[in-house]
Parts: sequence; C-alpha cells; structure tokens
Amino acid sequence: MLWCAQTAAYIGQCHTTQGNPYIGVNFGVKTLDEEENTAGVVKDKFYQWNESNDYYVSCDCDKDNVRSGRWAFAADSPLVYLGDNWYKINDYLAAKVLLQVKGSSPTAVPFENVGTGADTRWHICDPGGQRLGGQGASGNSGSFSLKILQPFVGSVVIPPMALARLFECYNIPAGDSCTTTGTPVLVYYLSGTINSLGSCSVNAGETIEVDLGDVFAANFRVVGHKPLGARTAELAIPVRCNTGNAGLVNVNLSLTATSDPSYPQAIKTSRPGVGVVVTDSQNNIISPAGGTLPLSIPDDADSIRE
Repeated sequence: MLWCAQTAAYIGQCHTTQGNPYIGVNFGVKTLDEEENTAGVVKDKFYQWNESNDYYVSCDCDKDNVRSGRWAFAADSPLVYLGDNWYKINDYLAAKVLLQVKGSSPTAVPFENVGTGADTRWHICDPGGQRLGGQGASGNSGSFSLKILQPFVGSVVIPPMALARLFECYNIPAGDSCTTTGTPVLVYYLSGTINSLGSCSVNAGETIEVDLGDVFAANFRVVGHKPLGARTAELAIPVRCNTGNAGLVNVNLSLTATSDPSYPQAIKTSRPGVGVVVTDSQNNIISPAGGTLPLSIPDDADSIRE
C-alpha cells in the first residue's frame, strides 16, 4: 500500500475579517505663519494619533503550531513617493508617516520585514480570525510630519485620501518576513485644512464704491426678491498676491457685514427693509456673516475677480 503525504505551504499573510480597518487621520484646521510657509520647511510630528480600533484578523498559518509563530509587519502608501520617506499630498505639501508597531520604535513608511517579539494569539490562524484592538495594538498609533513643497496663500483643503497602508503577517516558524502584498490590515485616511497667514491686497487697499442706481419704493414688493426695474451691478475687484510661487495661489475672499434682520442673506442698509445681496458669478448668494469666495489666481499679477 502506498501512502501520499502533502504538506501545506503557509505564507503567513493576514487580512481583516470584520471590524473597522480604517483609521481617520483628520488633523482639523491648522495655520502656518509666513516663516513656516516656505519651500523646504518641515513640521515634525505635525499630527499624532492614538486610536483604539477593534477588528478581527485571520492569517494564513498552521493553527496546530500557532505557539511557535511571530508577528511581522510592512507598510506602504498609494501616494507618489518623493524619496527619503516623503510622499506627495498635492502640489504644496508632502507627508512622512511613522507607524507604531508593538515592540518596535515608530517606523517610517515604507518598510518591510519588521518583526516583533512572541505574542501568541490562539485563533489567529482560524478563518474567523482573532480580535485585535485597543490603543496598544500595532498600527493604531502613529504620526506624520509635514513638508512645504511650495508656498501658498489662503487655504489648502485636503479631502479624505489614503495616506498609508499596514500589512501584517504571522510566521510559523518564527520569522520577520512580511511584504506589502495582498490586502492591508489597516488603511489610514488623511484629511484636514491648512491655512497660511500670507497676505493679498484687494483693490490695492482702496475703497470700492458700487452704484446701485435709483429705485422707487413702490417697486419693493416681495421679501428676498429684486424690486421691479432694479439692475444688478457687476463688481470687478483687482486682487494681487505675492508669495514667490510661480503657479496659482489659492485665496478665499471673505464677506463680513451686518445682516438685515428681515432677510439675513442680505446686507443691511440705512433704509429699513432694504438690503443688498452679493452673489458670485454662478449667482450663488455670499452670506454677509463671513461667506467666502474661493479663488485660484496667478501669483504676483493683477487678477480681476467679479
């Protein structure tokens, strides 16, 4: 009688089976002063996080020998790599990400084959996986540094984007091998807004006068609507910025005025019941209570905005 024995080949790669595999790196709103808003400036540990995500992980490993295994990790980023661990966020900013792996110092992305000490998880080889979580779990804490690629004026809004990905392996026999292949266990999403204190001039600092013409009182009939015969005054505003940036700069023009109590979207005038509404070129109303008009204009050149 002939017996045939087969040995299963385990690769140790892990994947999330349930729970929350996403970590939001939302740094809110930060402001840079003029000295910081300079090409090449680095803000170390611009933002740090320490989350407590709960999730289940299953690894391709031998459950009968789970006690002889070892954890290993790898990480990468889908963003454009600039070298020296820097990744391009956009034309103005770059990020360097450090992830905390249990038993190791924070490690800069990208990395592979980062092993940890023995930490047996009895169900890690089961299809349903092993529950991981808490602030001490590998990858739940980290930080990123910020680098200015070129100065900007106004605000840079970073919509949610994948910043980094963490891959996990459980190797039997114990080993540090782990690469950025397969499915990541955790994905980090970056978002936030960065303001600069750089300045622009509007109409060279001079007062802008707008002539709305004469309107008969009897022509004011419906609240929130133009009176009969009233004309819309188009307003051309010269805006100039000077940042040393050869491209476009992002600017927010802000409107601050006293709102009319009977129609808050209008600016109050000296005549009770009569207000002025300001709109953009798409006829969207700009609120007098700090409404903004976002612009992208050439640097160090007069740009007429209506």
